[in-house]
Amino acid sequence: MRFAPRCAFGAPSSVPSDNHVRALLDPASPDHFHPVFAEVVAELERSDGLKDFRQLGDHVLIALDGTEYHVSSKVRCRHCSTRKRGQDKTEHFHAMLAATMVAPIHRAAGRPRQAGL
Repeated sequence: MRFAPRCAFGAPSSVPSDNHVRALLDPASPDHFHPVFAEVVAELERSDGLKDFRQLGDHVLIALDGTEYHVSSKVRCRHCSTRKRGQDKTEHFHAMLAATMVAPIHRAAGRPRQAGL
């Protein structure tokens, strides 16, 4: 079954592929996103958006997960990391560290619910 975003979400059928988005974002330095991140966190603080995520002495708990989203011995770009495999094989890869705010009990639409349910 092919996923059709237009049918599922009413989105235009011209939703860009992950390769297209990656091609647009790969040249951008992560430094460009740091101010945006700081602005989002500041707005969350101002609007009490983090209130339901505060736990254990008013801390916000963060789950970290690392992943690779591109690995190839042939396809590479100037931003790829590299590693040796054996004596003569070089792999090129992109990796990321994702951070997610978590809370054991989270209030959704005014009702308490357990995270993950």
